Amino acid sequence: MRSRLVVVACVAAVLVLAVGTAALGEKAPSGKPSTVIGFGFPTFGTLNYESGYIKSETGFNIGLGYSARYFTADGGLQPGRFNFYWGWGTIILLLPYVEFGWTYPFELANGEQLLNLTIGFLYIIPHLELSICF
Repeated sequence: MRSRLVVVACVAAVLVLAVGTAALGEKAPSGKPSTVIGFGFPTFGTLNYESGYIKSETGFNIGLGYSARYFTADGGLQPGRFNFYWGWGTIILLLPYVEFGWTYPFELANGEQLLNLTIGFLYIIPHLELSICF
């Protein structure tokens, strides 16, 4: 009984963080991407804007958990250059992880979409990701 209560409490905490973090930031400007889908962390999520720039992406990942990734440059995620990021999340909703790496976005459809190639480290394990923002 106690282990079920712990699992329910952890799932509730992750969902509260997911909704709270997604609520931060501004709505995507007209003609700019607002959704990210890919093979990585997050697998499906939203882009969060600050002063018209993409500053983070949040959503659910392929490991059945929640992910948040933050871009450190002053201008947010910038196409045509490597952008450093750090992130955190969960796998199977309970196991925490920390990540960092570089994302290189390619502009598609006059900037209305981005194709992202990411090289990162989940703890110390290297990984490659491909995602599209639309």
